Amino acid sequence: MYRILASLVLLSACSPNYEFAESTTALDLQVFSPSYGEFLGDSPVLIEGLVLPQEATLVVNGDPVDHQFSYFRIELPLDGDFMVVDIQADLVSQHQRIRIPVFSGHDPTDTWTGGITANLLPDGLSGLASTMATLVDAAGWADAIASSLPSWDAGWLAFTPSGLTHEPTLVELEASDGGITTTITLQQLYLSYDLQVSISSTYVVPLSIGFGEIAVSFLMDPEIDNDGLVWLSLSDASISLDEPDVDA
Repeated sequence: MYRILASLVLLSACSPNYEFAESTTALDLQVFSPSYGEFLGDSPVLIEGLVLPQEATLVVNGDPVDHQFSYFRIELPLDGDFMVVDIQADLVSQHQRIRIPVFSGHDPTDTWTGGITANLLPDGLSGLASTMATLVDAAGWADAIASSLPSWDAGWLAFTPSGLTHEPTLVELEASDGGITTTITLQQLYLSYDLQVSISSTYVVPLSIGFGEIAVSFLMDPEIDNDGLVWLSLSDASISLDEPDVDA
């Protein structure tokens, strides 16, 4: 009995201590179909590709997808005008994601030889809006207003403009029926004046009048005439103002 216990103690002392290291296999997600921006007509969306290694998990548009021998192939219905196929693969701490927009119907260039077509997705509209906002501020509208501010002098009382301040302009673009809904917002726009009162002495009081936001909205509809010129039609314009703020 003592020999058996001694043997067990000896075995436990000599047994190796196994540690399982995290897999160092690189995650690899490959998508063969669909192509980016593909027009599918009336067909469903064929999603096909490889994910390596085989133990990686795969999710397509929020639903888990089985992949035998790392290969996957599924079909999804395309009910609307477009779909963004969102394919995500995970392996322990590794993550890969591929997003592919596809469209129903047919490519306009197939029936309009030599024409130009463009698809503006939400990310594209956001980038275009940022560029438009930069161009609006670079146009020098603030300096033009500041230089044309009127002054008034009655001898004992005078108003003299001292400048115009504002924060960067904000532009928002949103696709809608009939065109692109455009909103241009001027932020923290303030006109500054010096109020000068001269009676027995001269007193100068800084005065500012402004708005937290001035938003102008309209529908922008791009059109191409018979000569190939691009025109922008603006309609349904509206303006909204915050309550004016006067500080003296």
